[in-house]
Amino acid sequence: MWRTDAKLQTVWQKSYGGPGNDAFQAVAVLRDAKGQTLICAAGESAASQADAKTDGWLSCYDGFGTLVWEKQLGGPEGDAFLDLAALPDGSLLAAGSTYGKANDAWLVKIDPNGNVAWQKTYGGVEDEVAVGVTVLGGGGLALTVQSTPAQTGISQVQVLRLDAFGHVTCAASGACAVKAAAACDDGNPCTADTCGPNGACGSSKLADSAACGAGKVCSAGLCK
Repeated sequence: MWRTDAKLQTVWQKSYGGPGNDAFQAVAVLRDAKGQTLICAAGESAASQADAKTDGWLSCYDGFGTLVWEKQLGGPEGDAFLDLAALPDGSLLAAGSTYGKANDAWLVKIDPNGNVAWQKTYGGVEDEVAVGVTVLGGGGLALTVQSTPAQTGISQVQVLRLDAFGHVTCAASGACAVKAAAACDDGNPCTADTCGPNGACGSSKLADSAACGAGKVCSAGLCK
């Protein structure tokens, strides 16, 4: 990763990763829960040089390139993130693909403390990869997906219009379609907030030891 000044002169450059093949595919800048400006990156990481299967890799760094937090997500097969978007509240949206019976488009929301708020997959029997995510006015999202049928091998691109909670269909979104994500924020950093089709907000406790800010961790749904 390189950081440059306004004249494109190098301020610093650093390498990150482990013993396997690692790559950054996208970068976003945000302010975290403490008001600190972070440089965040999304990509993929393999456990070793011999391992062809990667996990989706998210990491955030301070203005000097020092690691603040990192997280690897995915299953036993190949997963990767290809795009990253920052939200005004300090959350991140990471888009990419995760492998089940085929590649599915994958969208993950990360809260300001680096915890998974929610994640959703989109697709069917074809190979689908989310190659871009955009935050729209009013809190909605647009997800750009590349779809490749096995029969033809010819890729097509589609754009999914999502609500702020990642729902793609009218039935799944319901009254959530007109809600911004902040409307369901219960103010507790140890819960993941959601919205149901009836428009009712809900929340679920984050795992114990999840970060909740300033050296604190969650315990039984409370930040301590």
